[in-house]
Amino acid sequence: MPPSPHALFRFLGLGILLLSLPFAARAAVAEPVYALNVPALQLVTSEPDFTPFARRVAADVDSALRHQPALDNARLRLLLGIRVHLALHFGDDDAALAAAERIRALQAEPGERAHAGLTTRALVSSHHDPRAFELEFTRLLVALPRDPAVRTALGRARERMAALTEQALLDDVRQNITPRLARGEPCTLEIADQLVRIRHRLKGILPLRDAMLRAYDAALSLQK
Repeated sequence: MPPSPHALFRFLGLGILLLSLPFAARAAVAEPVYALNVPALQLVTSEPDFTPFARRVAADVDSALRHQPALDNARLRLLLGIRVHLALHFGDDDAALAAAERIRALQAEPGERAHAGLTTRALVSSHHDPRAFELEFTRLLVALPRDPAVRTALGRARERMAALTEQALLDDVRQNITPRLARGEPCTLEIADQLVRIRHRLKGILPLRDAMLRAYDAALSLQK
């Protein structure tokens, strides 16, 4: 049976409404959704499973950053955070540094702005060598200005690093991501961000945890 004139007019009206929206608003309607072929826990721990997923997410993030100029700060930070982590994953150090610098510029609090991006800079400068990373990260931290806001930012960062364990990261997946997906919630870019961030911390940050704690301790001792 052909559609009634009223149904046809409603369909056309919806299309006109969507076309009349700003580009960013239309993009929000078409929020990326990712089909996961394996459980979330397996995704963040398996390189063969994570890499194809990461490529799809990276393509969507790059497209959004190119074609959605009217992004609010929260959305821009989410996209740039994913960009940093995936650029490091794929060895694109220049892209990681550029995204980290944009994140730093978005920080409103002076202490957080001073600290933002230093891990990425140290990773790239050290060519991802653990021993060279510790030296470079320590150098960057101790060079920060002596300032109460900086000390507060460093203290918060150290607390987060001290709490970082493999068990905590995997529990984050089990408790906060897997139940959402099990209820039928789609894997949107927001959930993809969490998966990418956990994978980055598991493989890129956790092996450097002790070195980073030593670097924070050295920097905090000079902030007193």
